[in-house]
Amino acid sequence: MIMNMKKQHSSSNHYWISLVVFILVLFSSKATQAQAYLETFGQNRVQLRTFDWRFFNTHHFKIYHYDAAGRQLARYVAEQAEKDIKIIEKKLGGRFPERFNIVLYNSFEDYRQTNIGRKQSSAVQDNPSGRVDLVGDKLVVYFTGVHTDVHRQLRAGMARVVMERMVFGESLKEMVKNAVALDLPAWVTTGYIAYLVDGWDTESETQWKNYLQANPNKSYYQLSESNPELAGKAFWKFIAANYGEHNVKNLLYTMQMKTKLNKALEQTIGMKTQQTFDSILHFYQQVYAADAQVLQQPDSSQAILEIKVPNDRTILRNIQVSPRGHDVAYVTWLDGEYQVYIQHTTGEQTKIPIISGGIKDYNEPPDPNYPIMAWNNTGYKLAIIYKRNGKTRLRIYDGLKSKIQEMVIPPNRFDRVLGATFMEDDLRLVFSAIKKSQTDLYEFRLKGAKLTKITNDVWDDIQPTYVSGGARKGIVFLSNRTEPNLRAAAAINELPNGPMNAFFYDTKTKSTQLLMLSTITKGSISQPIPYGSDNFAFLYDTSGIVNKYVVLFGRTTKNMDSAFSVPVTNYSNSILSHQYNPASKKAVEVMQDGRNYQVYFNPIQIPELNTTPKELFKTTLSQTSVHNLQINNPTPATTNGGPVVSNSSSTVTPNPTVHLQSGSVFQSEFSESPSTERPEPTDTNAIVLQEDTTSKIPELSSLTDEDSFLVDSTYFKMKAKPYRYSFKPDYFSFRLDNTILFTKYQPIDQSFATPPVGAMLTISLNDAFENIKLTGGVRLPINFSGMNYFLQYENVTRRLDWSVLLLRTENYQKVAVGYTDSSNRLVYVNPDQIQKTITNLVQGTAIYPLDRVRSIHLHAGLRQDNINYKAQDIYALVAANPEKKYWLLSRAEYIHDNTIAKALNIYNGLRMKIYGEYFYQLTKPNGGLYNLGIDVRYYKKIVQNTIWATRFAYAHSGGNKKINYVMGGVDNWLFAKQDVLGPSPNQDFGFQALTTNLRGYKQNARSGNSYGIVNSELRVPVLPYFVKRPIQNATLKNLQLVGFLDVGNAWNGWIPTDDNEQRSYTFPQYQVAGQSNSVSVTVAPPRMDIGVGYGVGLRTMLLGYFIRLDAAWNIEGSPKPIWYFSLGTDFWSSKETFLGSRLHHSDEASLRRSIHQQYCY
Repeated sequence: MIMNMKKQHSSSNHYWISLVVFILVLFSSKATQAQAYLETFGQNRVQLRTFDWRFFNTHHFKIYHYDAAGRQLARYVAEQAEKDIKIIEKKLGGRFPERFNIVLYNSFEDYRQTNIGRKQSSAVQDNPSGRVDLVGDKLVVYFTGVHTDVHRQLRAGMARVVMERMVFGESLKEMVKNAVALDLPAWVTTGYIAYLVDGWDTESETQWKNYLQANPNKSYYQLSESNPELAGKAFWKFIAANYGEHNVKNLLYTMQMKTKLNKALEQTIGMKTQQTFDSILHFYQQVYAADAQVLQQPDSSQAILEIKVPNDRTILRNIQVSPRGHDVAYVTWLDGEYQVYIQHTTGEQTKIPIISGGIKDYNEPPDPNYPIMAWNNTGYKLAIIYKRNGKTRLRIYDGLKSKIQEMVIPPNRFDRVLGATFMEDDLRLVFSAIKKSQTDLYEFRLKGAKLTKITNDVWDDIQPTYVSGGARKGIVFLSNRTEPNLRAAAAINELPNGPMNAFFYDTKTKSTQLLMLSTITKGSISQPIPYGSDNFAFLYDTSGIVNKYVVLFGRTTKNMDSAFSVPVTNYSNSILSHQYNPASKKAVEVMQDGRNYQVYFNPIQIPELNTTPKELFKTTLSQTSVHNLQINNPTPATTNGGPVVSNSSSTVTPNPTVHLQSGSVFQSEFSESPSTERPEPTDTNAIVLQEDTTSKIPELSSLTDEDSFLVDSTYFKMKAKPYRYSFKPDYFSFRLDNTILFTKYQPIDQSFATPPVGAMLTISLNDAFENIKLTGGVRLPINFSGMNYFLQYENVTRRLDWSVLLLRTENYQKVAVGYTDSSNRLVYVNPDQIQKTITNLVQGTAIYPLDRVRSIHLHAGLRQDNINYKAQDIYALVAANPEKKYWLLSRAEYIHDNTIAKALNIYNGLRMKIYGEYFYQLTKPNGGLYNLGIDVRYYKKIVQNTIWATRFAYAHSGGNKKINYVMGGVDNWLFAKQDVLGPSPNQDFGFQALTTNLRGYKQNARSGNSYGIVNSELRVPVLPYFVKRPIQNATLKNLQLVGFLDVGNAWNGWIPTDDNEQRSYTFPQYQVAGQSNSVSVTVAPPRMDIGVGYGVGLRTMLLGYFIRLDAAWNIEGSPKPIWYFSLGTDFWSSKETFLGSRLHHSDEASLRRSIHQQYCY
């Protein structure tokens, strides 16, 4: 048996080659994601408009913007970025790149269309083996409606750029070294940047305190896994408070040098990781217990509803109580989907969903604004503004008339609505909305959808609430305008960058003169509301806790209203939201108390009428510039815009002393000489816990905007230039692997073979907006059996994405070839004939995204296959003419993918693909074939990162030529074993594909032109259940235990009937020249029943490669397991670019070659 002899001869060589290859592969870097039978998926960015990009050039930046509306915003960004750059460099001790790109979007809707950061549809890019992503030179920001928030985005982004360059280096050598060596937990870096930019502000304090109270039994490690940024910020605050600010940067520097968190902590603060984690929680518990002794609890008798804090990733927000207190509306967000509920406050307190929307997408964060809700004054109407199918909608529920009014707000009215409130007559609403990069107030009449502007200026006007029922009727709102006037125009070089304050607009007089209700210069004010018939209230965080302040009025010497405010609450927890309900004359307060949101319905408290102002004391962590801080001498918080009214009747119980260490600002190995060129800190509520006496470096979070309030005339005079395409490297990779590039089919003219391991170099270039990508690569197998080249152009500028790919592959393989004469009689067999196959392919692809998780893919291509045989003997020399075949390729796919990668080989979500293919051979009449298939994969979270992964796949091929699906084994099986039985001779196959996973069997255990398979796996990360601290060793971190069950079969025909599962072979296949064969034998192996395999396996990273080791048994009785040692993750798939199929046929001729599969007589 010539083929058997050939296999015995080559298997030994293959073993030693594979062993050498494996040793070489292990010393490559990063994880290999190779797949023998590749089905790929992907998510989308949806472009709904075109952008005419222009840019401003500054000393350090290119500020890209579009439209006239974005031009002024771009000037603002340019000014702020240039002012902050030196501060950030001094804070971090690193250097900013000489030139940097800032991409500015006018709204959140436009920002969602950006392709920057998008993973393109390329199997090459999605393979991270040996890959180095170059440190980025782009920062993307968008206008949220408030200019100071854009400034915050700038500071955070610029800080991240400097930090990346510090950690990963700037030279290529440093990037490669540090990308492999550094593996700091996410909370270390994200928390540090947030701490640097924000400081430990009241929002951080509130969120962290509530987070701890809602999760009292979780360790710090578990908290950091769930919310890395918040837990990381708390970590750095703990270091600063206990060891001084100078040790903050010292610790970061030590982490970079030591590359291990445990060693860095032990060297810097003298504690190991677990001890540090325990100390963090103990520290905050001690601090909050001390604060609670001088603070008050709300009156529990006034609570009307208790809402559970979600214990999963659900975000619950925007709790709105109806004026009569009978109903509470709120919004929940989870994995891209939202629900609006109404819950009764009496009886069984049932909750009813009234609106749901969004698309299940595990990557999608909650919308920053929608849905927005507002009750009318009577509580019988509820307005909801939400987004559905790309349109902004307004729905009004009318409880009295039992009807629903729905309308679509035309897109030319607003870019985005930020807030809404009913006016007195319920026929009109007041909106705060963004239009053309400007946030203004609008009056919206429901009948006729008539819109009237109330404000029209550069100032940010937000959080409107309508006031009625007393002496004043109008709108109370927040604005950063510098004067209490609707006509407060900004100077030609003035930026809308000041603090927010509360204003009142009289809708009766429509006077342009506004009543200014606050004079905030520090801290944060929010949610201005009417409070009683003649007063106002708002929330303010000057003490470190958000409390309620009531606005009182006096008269000026000119007999004008004069407003000042005093605190009326002194709670231990921050007020999350509050409302005044005129129907009940009561005020709603929402607070978090442990694992519950408490809704209180309190009588209003007016100082000098029925209560006295509270004397607030700063919380422990909000006090700064104090050495060895003592809480038994608390610091009073100032009131806002008026005299401090002390509460002589209140007493303060001393609390236990909490010692906070003093320290200078970021003194370390990178300490710089004292600087007098920069402004000194103006807000002690920022990062600095004690005032630095040696080096005055401004804090990002503590800078007031006084120095940046006026724009340098240079920025005002800047001229915008049109964008011209420019390309920069995105990434490069060099790796050893056996990944199948772009295609999943192999010619039928040879035995199925895993691609040989080769050295592959890939380089990718992007334009500034990552709309256009050029990717090129070359791979050389280590056995020098041919080279592969490819060049791919991708354009995702518009909604319809398209790409063009050029591919050339060469492959050498030894095959058994039988030579026959014109009478089909066997003349000669060469068991080691060298075959060379060259494939040239050009293909175009169009992708139409339906939304961010669903898309339609269309592919068309032209393929040329050349098959040559080395002239090793006279027979091969006579038949040396190469065979050339040309194929037209086409494929259509529907793809759904909402998955998220929680860790390597750990996903949550659903992937699904339905596809159809048709190929036509131009060099042979009636050479068409088709292939239909489906592939569904579902990853279900069980607990923590343990998941249950399930996959179902089916495909059927037909036509004049078919696909032979070779089933058995696993993807990228090293030292793979095959069953010798080939495809049934009475089927005309054109090509073949390996179908996995069917563990417990060898490759080719089942075969046919149809297949069905089900894989079920339990994937358990091992160490996180035992080690409650970050694991930086990649081998231990990614160690997973897997239990699996595989069920599958392959057959001929559509469904697996008895006849379709039977294969028969007649021997001899050819009449040997000069012999008379009077006897022929037909062999019918046992019918191929459904294969069932089961077993266990281990997964981990070893020297940069993700490896799998499985032991599997089947139900056919073998007592010994089959061992599978393989590379890459389990039924892993990338985002796909389809390249068609390898379709090879042997044309008939008087002297022809017949390439026999498995048997050759």
